[in-house]
Amino acid sequence: MDASAIDLDTRFYVRRYHLEQHEEEQLRRKLSSIAQQTAHFPTVELQVSIQGSRSHEVSVKMALILPGRTLVARDHNKTLHPAFDRCLASLEHEIDGYHDRLNYQSDIARMAQDGHHHGWPVGTIQEDVLQRAAQEQDYVSFRKATWGLEDELRKRVGRWIQRYPEINDAIGEGIEIADIVEEVLLSAFEEFNDRPANVPFGVWPEQLIDPAVKLFLLHPDDVLENVSVVRSATMRPRNDI
Repeated sequence: MDASAIDLDTRFYVRRYHLEQHEEEQLRRKLSSIAQQTAHFPTVELQVSIQGSRSHEVSVKMALILPGRTLVARDHNKTLHPAFDRCLASLEHEIDGYHDRLNYQSDIARMAQDGHHHGWPVGTIQEDVLQRAAQEQDYVSFRKATWGLEDELRKRVGRWIQRYPEINDAIGEGIEIADIVEEVLLSAFEEFNDRPANVPFGVWPEQLIDPAVKLFLLHPDDVLENVSVVRSATMRPRNDI
């Protein structure tokens, strides 16, 4: 068995399914990728739940317990191994995303401390105007004050969606990068007063890209409708970004 898989503290919980010993060993070998991805964390525990059902499907759930965070993935199939493999791929993706968020938070804290803003055109941002617009719930004024961010934000959204093939493939087929940019800035408007105190507004919207992309992934029609409404209020054309 792969040594890295042995090092990963893994616990199997099986209900209404007969898991042979050789099957469990096969599954544990597949988990070496998780051990490698999480090797730098001080404590890691992986809980794997396998459950059969009356419909003859097998459900797999993986819960990866990290310091301060638990990542969860689920899948099901008529047979165990396809469900396990898809669940594992989903968890690997979650770990990559978590690494990205940790790196981002570290970069943001360092930039705030050093006074660097990582290429954002912060000189064009008037935070007093944004604050007044947020307090008065005036999204039109808020958006006018953020027009200077759009080009850079568009580039970053374009890079970020490459992590989500389903969204990346939908660009130009119902979803535009401008839609995601609008959702990011709408979130910035709604959460303006709750943003981290040590992060300049000019770099903060990047933190909102991933949640916005996930909204499009989960509820594309609802998000597009909402974005369309707020865009019409600002008189900002969809393809203007």
